[in-house]
Amino acid sequence: MMFARVGVGADGRSRIVEQRNCEPTADSTPVSSIELWRTASTPPDPAAPRRAVDAQWLDLSVPEGGGRWVTIAFAPGGPGRMHHTSTLDCQVVLSGEVTLGLQDGEILLRPGDCVLIPGVEHRWTSGPEGCVLAGMLFGLPRT
Repeated sequence: MMFARVGVGADGRSRIVEQRNCEPTADSTPVSSIELWRTASTPPDPAAPRRAVDAQWLDLSVPEGGGRWVTIAFAPGGPGRMHHTSTLDCQVVLSGEVTLGLQDGEILLRPGDCVLIPGVEHRWTSGPEGCVLAGMLFGLPRT
């Protein structure tokens, strides 16, 4: 399994800024964990500049400081449009495959893979069997 964190480069374009293995290890303890991300504030600090509300903005109905836990199902081969939100999204792929497209590159995500998206430009394009994501969306201030 893989964890990817999205951010922006020096040019202000969305891209992958961190990618690492997040495969739990089985050792002598009955439970193991790997920290993917943490926050000390609500709403969380996305640590990435965000755009103001514009034509590319997608309203996910999450108020500042609020949260939503969702599952999202994409139909097979569904191309998504580029958008940004006022949320910090913690997503995990449950089934299928999906390509996360960014302004500078893309990444293929498979079951168990996780991604953190701080409201920057992105799009989802599902694989030939569709895709199901589960995620926690944290409301950020609108800019």
